[in-house]
Amino acid sequence: MKVTRVACPYPALLLIAACLAPAQTIVPPGTYVVTRIATNAHSGAINSFGQVVGSGANSALLWTPVTANGTAGSLTDLGGLAVAGAPVNFAVGINDRGQVAGNTAIQSTTSVAPFLWSPSTPNGTSGTITAFAGAVPLNQYLSARGINAYGQI
Repeated sequence: MKVTRVACPYPALLLIAACLAPAQTIVPPGTYVVTRIATNAHSGAINSFGQVVGSGANSALLWTPVTANGTAGSLTDLGGLAVAGAPVNFAVGINDRGQVAGNTAIQSTTSVAPFLWSPSTPNGTSGTITAFAGAVPLNQYLSARGINAYGQI
């Protein structure tokens, strides 16, 4: 099966017929390997390097393959924002540089605040976390849903 990627300068809903000329052809691999990276956790997103983000045991997690799209790798607890109370951290998106969008919630409240985790080197496993709303505001729900190539959440 071949997947064709089309570059089109026109809005997709207006001129679909004008975008039918293929710009590049991508052939996906013939086989895939499913790799368990954590137990009692769930995934949030994957990038083109093969890094996977998600959550488990109230932690935001990042799995990074040893080689691009490899099946062996390491699991990193990204932490979260400092809060007064019991935090629940979860990662929801990752871009191709390895920047992660996530959220910190305080258990037993409706308080949620987004964060950005940026690796020290592209696709690295150590980095820094930045709060977007300062301290997690009590009883306010501010949530990240994803991240783009520029690190915008």
